This record gives sequence, structure tokens and C-alpha cells, in this order.
Amino acid sequence: MLKQAINHVRDNILESPKFYYWVLCILTLHLVLRHSLIKALHLSVYEELLTSKVITAVLYGTTYLCCVLSAYLMKNRLSKLYLYFWLYLFCLSLLNEIIFIINSDNYDFVSSVVSGQGFMNLRITFPLLFVCIWIKLDVKKGYTQLFLKIIYLITIINSICVILGVIFSISYFESYPLSGRWGYSGFLTRGYSVIFSSVFMLDILFKKNSIKNVVIYLLFFSVIFSGTKAGLFSLFLIVLAGFVKTIKAKLIASGLIVFFFTTSKYWFKEIIEYSDFWSSVYANHGLWGMVFSLRNKNVEIITQSVVNDYNIINWLFGGGVRSEDVWAEMSIFDLFVFYGLTGWLFALVFYYKTIPSIRHSIPMLVGFLSGNLIISSMALIVYYLWLNESRKYA
Repeated sequence: MLKQAINHVRDNILESPKFYYWVLCILTLHLVLRHSLIKALHLSVYEELLTSKVITAVLYGTTYLCCVLSAYLMKNRLSKLYLYFWLYLFCLSLLNEIIFIINSDNYDFVSSVVSGQGFMNLRITFPLLFVCIWIKLDVKKGYTQLFLKIIYLITIINSICVILGVIFSISYFESYPLSGRWGYSGFLTRGYSVIFSSVFMLDILFKKNSIKNVVIYLLFFSVIFSGTKAGLFSLFLIVLAGFVKTIKAKLIASGLIVFFFTTSKYWFKEIIEYSDFWSSVYANHGLWGMVFSLRNKNVEIITQSVVNDYNIINWLFGGGVRSEDVWAEMSIFDLFVFYGLTGWLFALVFYYKTIPSIRHSIPMLVGFLSGNLIISSMALIVYYLWLNESRKYA
């Protein structure tokens, strides 16, 4: 009887592509509803409800546990690259947490898991394990294509909301509500809006090779109207990879960008005077503070900590700087401070082996400078699934 029950669980849950497909759908529905609720509460000057946080913790915690059990049962059949990268980061996270507990007088486990370094590590490692299991389960099943079509539809609807937000000045659709900063991201957060739109722009441009598709323009303006520098950087790379064909033209385009930056002191101030928000940031923090949205300040703090406090263990395996104290929100720095040089180099090898081409790497390149992709679990899952699907047509 017990053996029959165990086999039932294995077949219908832990090794079932249909089960994990519905998990993806539930996580997506939760993503849309949760962030829509957070936006509505923020406009009413309220924080996220405790109930919402508990539901999120239970939902992702249960899914993560299922993934761990599935990985154990399927360990000999899974992609070694995905599995080893997840296992390394997970063990490193656990080791650093234990070391911090030993050296800390007032460690709060709940705080770490809910909003601290423990939570950050879960957000980074969960998508790796989920995709590791998914790409094995969904061989020739077609669930990936079906799920990506759902995300595609959500992205289109959200892009329409962005356009409506711009036209009618709908505060609910703003990227930075109540901040004075201009931008619209629809019912999604600005990070998810930019990442999803960028991924499907790339999909249309390079897989279908068409600029006549009306959706491409909808996604294009959605990214522009997001009001984010990550969005503009993503568009620049997409245009550079998709429309600028020759190396000479690419060098000219890159040279123009460098020229604009080097001459910015002569014309930049006059342009940003049209925005009270950016005028204030520029006056108080200068050009680089504005370009990096003050992330450069966090990088300076982290750099001082690395130079003054790091030992050889921190250099190799991280753990010397925790996200509850400060984090750069730039993945190229955060991966180093969280996991050290070994984790950082492992990440570079992993991305090199899993990303089929330069053009497919654009969302990750943007994520390395903005931080949104690495820490946004569902966005990272969508990106990995899109990459895996794209490899079939590469």
C-alpha cells in the first residue's frame, strides 16, 4: 500500500510534466495578482499585506521542496550543468549562512528567509533547479511552448496597458508610482515588464525574422515608456544586434554612444531640466549617480568592505557582504559578493554554455548591470525556458 502511494506521488507529482506545468501557471497567476495588489496598495500608501507574503512564502517554499525531491529521484537523468551549478550555489549559500550564524550575536532566521540573505539566495537558486527538472520532464511534451504562449499573451496585454497609461496618465500603470519619476509598466513591475517585452522582441526579430509584426512595435514602445535605463539599454542592444548588420556599423553606433557620454556635460543638464525628478538627482549626485540610479553609491560601499574586511575565504566563496546590509542591484557585483570568485566564474561558465548566441544573451547582459533578471525568479524561469526552446531553432 505504501509503495503504491509512493509510486503514485512520483508519477503524478514529482516526475510529472503536467504537474509542474500547472505549478508554472499558478506561479504566473500569483505573480500577476500579487504585483497588481502591491501596486494598488502602494498608491494607497500601504505596504504589502502579511497574508500576501505568507502565501508567497508557502507557494514558493512548497514548490522548492517538490523540486528538491524531484531532483533527488531524477538525479541521474538531469542536466549535470544545471544540477551542479544549483548544487554549488545552494551549498555555498548554506555554508555562508551557517558561518554568519556562528559569528552573529543576534541572528534572526525568519528575517533572513523573509527579506534577507536567505531570501536572496532562494530567489537566485530556485529557478536553476526548477528549469533543471523542467527541461528533462518536458522532452517532446510541448508544455514549454504552451507556457511561453501564456506569458506572451500576458506581455501583450500588459504592453497595451502601458500605452493606455501613457495616453491617459493612469497612475496605477506607472513604473514608479508616487515617486515623481516618469514611466509606465502596466500591471507588472517595471523589471518584469522590461524583461518579458525584451525576450519576445528578440523572439519575433530573430526567430520569425520579421519587423512587420505589429506586436514588435507594441513591445518596443512598452520598453521605451517603461522609463527605465535598463529598458533603453536593452533596446540599444536589440537594435545593435538586429538591425545594424556590419561590424563597421556596429562600431559607429557604439562610438556615437561613447561620444554622447563624453560630451554630455555640454548638453545633458539642459535636457534633464524638463524633469524635476532627474534634475534633483543630477544636482545632488551627479551624472553617474543619475546613470546608475545611485547604484554606484552601493558599489562604493561594497568596494570599501571588500578592500578593508575581506579575507581569502570571502574572496573565494563570498559571504562577506549580506543583502540586508547593502547590495549593488547589479548582478556582476552581487554574484561576486554573495558567492565569491568561484561562484562568479561558475556563473560565467554556466551562462556561456547555456546561452546559444550573443543576441540571446541580451536580457542577461542587461540583467548583469541592472540586477532585475537574476533576482526575479519567474522572469529567470521564463528566460531559461525561452533559451532552451530557442536552442531547438538555433
